[in-house]
Amino acid sequence: MDKEIKTTMIREMREEIKTLRKELAAVREENGELRKELATVREEMRGREEKGQLEKADWMKRMEMIEEKMEQREKKERKNNVIITGIGAISGNVERGVEEWLEKEIGVKVNVKEAFKINKNKMMLAKIENWEQKKNIMLNDDLTKEERETQKKLRELAREERDRGKRVKIGYRKIQINGDWFRWDKRQEKLKKIC
Repeated sequence: MDKEIKTTMIREMREEIKTLRKELAAVREENGELRKELATVREEMRGREEKGQLEKADWMKRMEMIEEKMEQREKKERKNNVIITGIGAISGNVERGVEEWLEKEIGVKVNVKEAFKINKNKMMLAKIENWEQKKNIMLNDDLTKEERETQKKLRELAREERDRGKRVKIGYRKIQINGDWFRWDKRQEKLKKIC
């Protein structure tokens, strides 16, 4: 009887993994289409550059919108991901191994949809079933490249402001300096005060 249950569970997990892989492939295909559209826009912009600054500004805005769509899609795809360091090697069912490790080491019971090593330095990327479960895990978020760059700039600014004797707190894409909140404006590459 136990063997039948185990076989059924393995079959269901394989089907779920196939479904997740199909969803991931669809997202990647959409991103590929957006990249193609972005390349087309860039090509068209090169050809029309002589027609004036107004058209160029319009194309730049269109490119920024496409890049922002890609960023949002990537962010949505990574929303429930966590990066786990120091987990070591896991043999057998990796997802189950990550679930057991999280419960043992952190005391949090979660359902891991998918997990895999991202480099040789004992790092894993785990896709948690939902946001509520992810909030219970205080690990590193799986940020996009642009998000990582923004957070790095904010940390550098925070260090500079602390050296000047100011009180500083860092949030997600924002920073508080002596009680005033500022958000990083990626277009102008500077802080803007939040009213």
